Amino acid sequence: LMSTPSPPPSPSPSTQVVSISLESALDCAARQLQSGLLSVTELDSSVKEKASKFNASTGGYEETYKAELDRLSASLSASAHTIESKARALLLRADALAKSTSPSIDVSVDLRAQAKALTTELLRLHKQTDVDAQELRRIAALADRRLCTGRDFEEMTERRFESSPWQVDQIGGSIVVLLSDVYSAIRELETKTKSEGRQEDKEWVAPTSFERVTTKYWVSDEHLYEVLLSSVQDLPLLVYGKKGGRILNQKEVRSTDSSLANGALWTSFVTSISSV
Repeated sequence: LMSTPSPPPSPSPSTQVVSISLESALDCAARQLQSGLLSVTELDSSVKEKASKFNASTGGYEETYKAELDRLSASLSASAHTIESKARALLLRADALAKSTSPSIDVSVDLRAQAKALTTELLRLHKQTDVDAQELRRIAALADRRLCTGRDFEEMTERRFESSPWQVDQIGGSIVVLLSDVYSAIRELETKTKSEGRQEDKEWVAPTSFERVTTKYWVSDEHLYEVLLSSVQDLPLLVYGKKGGRILNQKEVRSTDSSLANGALWTSFVTSISSV
């Protein structure tokens, strides 16, 4: 029997509401343009005047579009911030348990389950962001076609997508840093649990010489983020200049500023997600 292919993911409920609202406003602006109430104005080189004329020549649709785009961006940022807060709290708990005197294997299993749930939640948000972005691109192209604005709406949209929260390297990448440390703490806890009741191993001493072997894997962009999230479950991120299996110190983990949410932490470690 041939399996039925799963239907493509739909835009989020918020994006569906925004689409309906924008298409309704676009219909109104297009009718005004066709009736002669609006005119396609030749825009001059003055940035301020150009923006004003552009908004006027589209019946105010440009302002409506930007407002809805900002609203969706804020919603995605809030979702990412929620996941980041959960990951931060989980790291603090895992770190405290790793330092406890009597850890149990059940605790490690529970922590891994919570970390896995956060990974799934983050991947879902990443994929939903892509779907929502495609829907906004569709609306932008439709607006340019119906309002005779060339590619103005499409270009405006792509510029917005170059920044947070649409760029996964920034928000998502910073959460990956947290999850990498979460799994490092879990491995410390598991090692401590296994070593209980038996003679402690001697401290590992690095060899004086070794042969370096490198294996490179090529991953398509659409799967790169998923591969990275899967990798940190077993291997910590390597950041040059950072010693040990952890990336963040206690001060960075407990910080309440927006360095994680706006991607500053991630970009301070790597130039892009593909360089890890």
